[in-house]
Amino acid sequence: MKPVRLYAPLYASIVILSTNLAKCVSWNHIKTVIDRLRPTGSSGPNLLDEVVTVSTPFGDESFFNTLNVGHISNIFGDHECLLLLDTHLSSGCQGGAVYNRNMKLQGILIGSTFTHRNENVSFPLAISMEEIVGVALNRRNLCQSLPMALPVQAFRSVCMIDSQGCWGTGCAFELNGKRYIISCSHVLATDNITCVFNDQKTMHPKLIYKNPIFDSAYDIALMEATFEEAQSSNWFCQLANYIPRIGQRLYAVGFPVLKSLARGINFKPSIIPGRVTKYSEGLLFTDCSIQCGQSGGPIFDENGLLVAIAVSNFKSSVDNLIYNCHNMCVPVKDIYNTLERYSITRDKTSLDGLQADWNVRCKWKLKPPVILNKL
Repeated sequence: MKPVRLYAPLYASIVILSTNLAKCVSWNHIKTVIDRLRPTGSSGPNLLDEVVTVSTPFGDESFFNTLNVGHISNIFGDHECLLLLDTHLSSGCQGGAVYNRNMKLQGILIGSTFTHRNENVSFPLAISMEEIVGVALNRRNLCQSLPMALPVQAFRSVCMIDSQGCWGTGCAFELNGKRYIISCSHVLATDNITCVFNDQKTMHPKLIYKNPIFDSAYDIALMEATFEEAQSSNWFCQLANYIPRIGQRLYAVGFPVLKSLARGINFKPSIIPGRVTKYSEGLLFTDCSIQCGQSGGPIFDENGLLVAIAVSNFKSSVDNLIYNCHNMCVPVKDIYNTLERYSITRDKTSLDGLQADWNVRCKWKLKPPVILNKL
């Protein structure tokens, strides 16, 4: 991906229309109007801020002034000019407005969906008003970063995994004084693994377990940090040993779609809020907007506990499309005892419990349940 600065001419190509046709509006007057749109010091965009978009999906007048509510999942680029949203937008939304909960203008939509590696990707992007004002007035007034709702400990535990070109997301956790990293098996091409954390520090963990049948249920890989690397305790989160309730607020954290977005000075994962839509033993469904690159990524609760591991999205056999807001995750509760047993005994045979039984495998293949006729 090209550096964001190379797209500056595109960002500056903003069409400004005047309702006064009788006279020509001066550039100084236009700058005055734009300056009034500049967010105040305390109202700048921050991670997990709630936003409202107003647009016209598909460019159809029937959808004129459609409102969608979502959140800011990431802020990146030079001068933090780009906002990644989790709103469900469609083509034709470009140029639509992005407001905060107080209906103050935060940005302008520049994209909604596109095709990446033959997959339908929902990746709404907006230019922040700070960038537009900065370009127009030739100055930069950067927003101050405020604490986010997700606990910092959980945020720090998320890492980008690179395994000789194959990449995804992982999560570092602590259990009984031992420190591990968990991800998906299909993320690891080899046992040559590099984990990059939010503070730009890297770790080279040892592969302990990798599910040999990664295209089935429990696509799990477990790695262990070396003694020297495991000394930084602020990297590791805690496991949630409970079943999340339907409708519970969750946060999917990871590095979606483009690996290059995670590089650079502002290295940080994206946070996508969502909720539990369904739970069945061995399988958790959420409506978090999860994209490729987030495989193996953590699903946290509001307390920063690791609730599940993101594995895949639902792919329809009807239209052959992947629906990123219908995703399937491995519940930590259902593998907690296996992980705890290994952390105590260090017996690798105990990790055989990470291979799902027949009933769970059927659920992951979306087979209908067996109906027992007891008449």
